[in-house]
Amino acid sequence: MTIYYISSGHKDGLGGNFRHLIKAYLYAKEKNYEFINYSNQFITNSYPFFKTFSIFSNLKKIRDIPDGSSVLIYGDYHRDEVIEYVKKEFAKKKFKYIILNDDDEYKKIIAIDYKQDIRELHQKLFHERNKNSINNLCKKDHYNIVLHIRRGDVFRKIQDNSRPDYLKRFTTDNYYVRILKKLIGVIPKNHHIILFSEGFVEEFDVYKQRHPKIDLQIDKESWRYIINDEIVNHPEYNNALNRMNNLIVTCANADFFVGSKSHLSHILGYLNKNLVFFESFFYENLQTLKNIYLFEKFQDSIPKIKEYVGKKA
Repeated sequence: MTIYYISSGHKDGLGGNFRHLIKAYLYAKEKNYEFINYSNQFITNSYPFFKTFSIFSNLKKIRDIPDGSSVLIYGDYHRDEVIEYVKKEFAKKKFKYIILNDDDEYKKIIAIDYKQDIRELHQKLFHERNKNSINNLCKKDHYNIVLHIRRGDVFRKIQDNSRPDYLKRFTTDNYYVRILKKLIGVIPKNHHIILFSEGFVEEFDVYKQRHPKIDLQIDKESWRYIINDEIVNHPEYNNALNRMNNLIVTCANADFFVGSKSHLSHILGYLNKNLVFFESFFYENLQTLKNIYLFEKFQDSIPKIKEYVGKKA
């Protein structure tokens, strides 16, 4: 008997929710469930980007589930609301609902390690959809180094001392300056650097001084809240969505992606098919995945960098 698994998702940032969905997909495979392509509409910060993150597009949707099938709806956010929504919208299908109220099961889902073979499938799906995307800011005929630097809410709350625990999520500029220096030292001169973050452009002067041609993509901190609260009538809503899609597609296409301590960075590194660098893995052990390196193990990446440069030349 096939059990169809609909994940209600995880209420966190964009990266945290998609991290959960990937883990839920892996959980479904372990349990021999059939995972359903569904984005919880109550999680408004993720919903607009579900098509960009097209990694489940080859799977069944709720409407494709055969009548009378056994359906499990589980996640840690708006689970009951999603159950009621499916019961109402698909009442004619007469699904048999499996109720799982054990919150500890969520901890098991999140603890599952990413799998390289599934990562490669997700990479294929993502890059096929975004192959010619206008949101890819990488330059042709260049070696694109793309940085995702976490500032915004984390930086402000460290500054005002309201969340000193956020220091564990903070990577200093010194780390990024050092990794840039090391990367530039082993790749050809026709490189292009793009930096994504939030805040004020002048807060990133240290990069502009060292790399005058750097492309600074600095978003307003308010944009994430416009998206999160789904303020669709806000005059900057569409611009905020477009800028976020620039971040997603460009980071995933970088020749060399340098991430931050954030779940979103992890997902972007997960989708990137080239070389990826982190200071630390922030709750994940990404060393089970190919071509992902810690800053302090940069030397280990040099043969791969040279191999990549040789293939692209």
